[in-house]
Amino acid sequence: MPFTENDVPRLPDGFTDAFTSRTVDADGLTLHAVTGGNGPALLLLPPGCSSGTAGAR
Repeated sequence: MPFTENDVPRLPDGFTDAFTSRTVDADGLTLHAVTGGNGPALLLLPPGCSSGTAGAR
């Protein structure tokens, strides 16, 4: 089921000034990435992805 505009939470004021949303095509997959801020890198994975092959089916 596709999302509609009403399903997306409102972003805080200034969010798009500090962060950039983009897609990356990698090995036939399209990944969504949000980059910005400062400090150590943080990578968020969905539950169940404990290895690099968890999503490969």
